[in-house]
Amino acid sequence: ALEAALRARLLALVRRHIDSVRLDPERLARLAGMSRTRLYEVFEADGGVARAIQRERLRAVRRALADPSERRAIARIAEDLGMPD
Repeated sequence: ALEAALRARLLALVRRHIDSVRLDPERLARLAGMSRTRLYEVFEADGGVARAIQRERLRAVRRALADPSERRAIARIAEDLGMPD
């Protein structure tokens, strides 16, 4: 239960900083105030920290694309959500 709460807190932190292209495992560890080693342990079952960040970015992009009121171009949505390439 403690591990699940920590993972949820970290994912919320990812969502809060999703627009930053510099959001990577090292920066997330600093933002969370934990070691990179501990961070990797939390996300080991999910395929790693970078994969969890990417998954959250893709979810945010998917939500934006599914929103009928969204008027940004696809490239702009991706850029705004930290995926400039």
